[in-house]
Amino acid sequence: MSNTKERLRRSVLVSSGFSRRQLEKGAASEADVVWLELEDGVHPGQKEDARLTAAAALNEIDWRGKERVVRVNPVDSPWFEDDMQVIVPAKPDAIIVAKARTADDIKYADSLITKFGGEPAGDEPGIQLGSMIETPQALYNIREIATASPRMAGLWFGAADFSYEMQYANIDLGSRGKIASAEGLQPELLFARTTIVLTARALGLYAIDVGFTGHRDLESCYRDALWTFRLGFDGKMCISPPQIAHVNRAYAPTPEMVEWARSGLKLNDEMNDTGIAVATLNEYAIFDGPFVKQARRILDRARLYDEATDG
Repeated sequence: MSNTKERLRRSVLVSSGFSRRQLEKGAASEADVVWLELEDGVHPGQKEDARLTAAAALNEIDWRGKERVVRVNPVDSPWFEDDMQVIVPAKPDAIIVAKARTADDIKYADSLITKFGGEPAGDEPGIQLGSMIETPQALYNIREIATASPRMAGLWFGAADFSYEMQYANIDLGSRGKIASAEGLQPELLFARTTIVLTARALGLYAIDVGFTGHRDLESCYRDALWTFRLGFDGKMCISPPQIAHVNRAYAPTPEMVEWARSGLKLNDEMNDTGIAVATLNEYAIFDGPFVKQARRILDRARLYDEATDG
């Protein structure tokens, strides 16, 4: 059902729709995706100017092939319909619905894309939809939200609002160092994160994790991104340009992973020649069908990352 296509979404730079300068910096950055922000990152008194600035930027800036997504205000806000009326004709790659709670929120956004001139759902190139998963209701209704429209392409985790509504007291294992293997993991968010990734994988969508708020602590940003990469996310939001390189590094296959994949596929060729279904790799690791597919995926990702670096 998804309109997603093979492309990198490791790093998503959040840029205020109110600031043309920020949007130009985003276009010139090494981020894979630029997020044009109209919701929480814009003061209520600046909403109109922000949507007009963002729409003009979509048409006027050289985005260097980057994917451009716009987060509009919630469906039940006084700004939503105006956001859609101004942004849809500017043809972003995707519109992200803030604080969606039910499938009806996505269906309404879909109807406004069509109303304001977007191509019919399913046509290429068409405006895709994404949903923030940042409320308990959204997580509870995630399957219905994810299947509410043929335009649906991605699920985006909003941990700040989610934590507030869940009444979480954030736990920082990283600074305490009590569980070294879990450094950077936030256990209170684990269920939400894995549910988002599972739903995305089951339905052919992509999944993007929330940004790391400590914008000066780049090493912790890297560890945080590494955890979400290990959980299966396609990428992570960046709240400042210096975070981009560290998030991209976390989402790149390591040389050790690439070497494992190449060795495994070489072994697989030998297995095929001899009619063996299961073998050992590096003296201790079992290597069979699922690992063959994993090895191929690692090399495919490495190829995409190399192409992005060379470009």
